[in-house]
Amino acid sequence: MFLDDDVMWTNSIDIPRALSILRAGADVVSFGMSDRGPYTGSLRVKEGVLYRCIRDVVPSPLDADCLSTEIAHNQMLGKSKFYQDHPWDERLKLQEHEIWFLSIQNSSKIVSCPKMILKHARHLTREYNAMRDRNFRRLWKDMYGIKYYREKCLA
Repeated sequence: MFLDDDVMWTNSIDIPRALSILRAGADVVSFGMSDRGPYTGSLRVKEGVLYRCIRDVVPSPLDADCLSTEIAHNQMLGKSKFYQDHPWDERLKLQEHEIWFLSIQNSSKIVSCPKMILKHARHLTREYNAMRDRNFRRLWKDMYGIKYYREKCLA
């Protein structure tokens, strides 16, 4: 299980169902968030720009209420071996979603179940905000050559 430190469990999270989706072939099952919509789509990099196309999702063949996707919220249940083989880059902390999912896009099955919802219980402090407001885009550029992020579908 991979969760941010500011989320709370709700009754909509169905772990037996999520485990069933994993057993059926998914590597990761992501959950929805109470304060935002699904974070799904395809990822492409072109000329130093990372694009997320939100239209590129289809119902998952593993569960009709879930979506097959290349990116999802980082509140997720996954196979231990998969996480061992694809570790999180701790240097990025809060802006890791795109880079981690981009790194696994050709070797994984990601399923997003937006009806299984975690409550986002933000705890904003001065220290937390200072960490959150770091220049992650500079890290993206230095580490991966990605200069910008756009929510746009490429032709």
